[in-house]
Amino acid sequence: MAATYIKGMHTHEFVYILPWLQDGRKDAMPWLGTGGETMQKVKEHFSNTIVHVTKFLKKVEPKGLSRENLDMVSGLFEVFLGRLANIYSYLYLYDALSLYAYAIRALFNETSNLQAINNGSLVWSKMRRLQFEGCICCYLYQILTDAVTGFWSTQDGSMPLDEPTCGYRNEKCTYIIEIISAAAIFATAILIFISFIIYRYW
Repeated sequence: MAATYIKGMHTHEFVYILPWLQDGRKDAMPWLGTGGETMQKVKEHFSNTIVHVTKFLKKVEPKGLSRENLDMVSGLFEVFLGRLANIYSYLYLYDALSLYAYAIRALFNETSNLQAINNGSLVWSKMRRLQFEGCICCYLYQILTDAVTGFWSTQDGSMPLDEPTCGYRNEKCTYIIEIISAAAIFATAILIFISFIIYRYW
């Protein structure tokens, strides 16, 4: 949302609908600090948005997890790590690893080749065709989607080059012609000035 604010897309012409991903126990809004204070600048960034929040426990209860389970795991983190760790963020990591595991299992079942799971393109292709029930929600990765390519921040809307024309340090461009031209113009100007002085006073 900060990026849309910077790019001038924070107007009434745009409406952003965000399924909010919770990273704490209290389903806090993004503009609320850890102490409950309101961060006004962040809140302004979300003024044109609809934030959809599902209670965190409603997401994990179908998986057999309760508030007591979460409190117990948090307590174990505090005992063994000496601090209260945020286990909520790890649930998204769990879903990401589940997606990867489903993809490589499907790929291995199809090819019966262990080397195939080292092929990132094949694994990614399997991920794009998967639907599974994660710990947080139900994930559906479809391949039939519209590719949006006109969002590049360039004058003509085209995709930026992988490498600038002159390289990252101008090592591929030479300015010899420009330097010679500038020197020639400067020398010509000096010569004209000297000629004028000689003509005027001699």
